[in-house]
Amino acid sequence: MMLIYLNKHTARSEFVFEFIFKEQFGIVFKITNDLQEFELYENLKINYSANRLQSGFFIKSTGLLADDSLKKVAVTIGEVQGAKVLFPSKNCDLGFDLFAGTFYMLSRYEEYLPFTEDKYGRFKAEDSLAFKNSFLEIPIIDAGIHLLAKRLNLQANISKFQALLTYDID
Repeated sequence: MMLIYLNKHTARSEFVFEFIFKEQFGIVFKITNDLQEFELYENLKINYSANRLQSGFFIKSTGLLADDSLKKVAVTIGEVQGAKVLFPSKNCDLGFDLFAGTFYMLSRYEEYLPFTEDKYGRFKAEDSLAFKNSFLEIPIIDAGIHLLAKRLNLQANISKFQALLTYDID
C-alpha cells in the first residue's frame, strides 16, 4: 500500500489518484493529512503538498487539486527528461506537478471556462493549451506517468494507443 500525504483531500485529488495509482499502477493507496502518520509510515509514500517533509517522495503541489472552484489557471509548460510537462517545478523530486497536470488534461478543465465556440457550439482545438504548445497529439499524461514509474521503480499498466474512427454526419 502507498500512503499519500496532502493538506486537503478533495474529489479532484481522489479522481487523479484513482486514475494514476489504481488504474495505471494497480496500487492500493491511502490518503492522509496526518503528518505524524505519514512520517512514521515505512513503505512507499508520496508527499503532495507545498513543502518538503522529512521523508517521502516529494511532488510540489500547485494547489489546483485542493481548490474546488472553477477559475482561469496559469498553466506553465516545461520539459523533464525530454518530455513536455505541465506545472514544472525544480523544487520537487519529480520536476513537475503530475497530479495537477493530469487533472487539468483529463477533466478538459479549459473547456469549462468561457470560450469562443465553433459553428456547432464546441470548444475549438486551435484554442486549446495543447494546440498552442504543440502537444495536441502527444500523450503527455502517459509520459508523466512513465517518469513517475521510473523514479519510484513501479510498473505502469498503460495500454497502447488505439484509434477507432467514426463518422458524424449532420
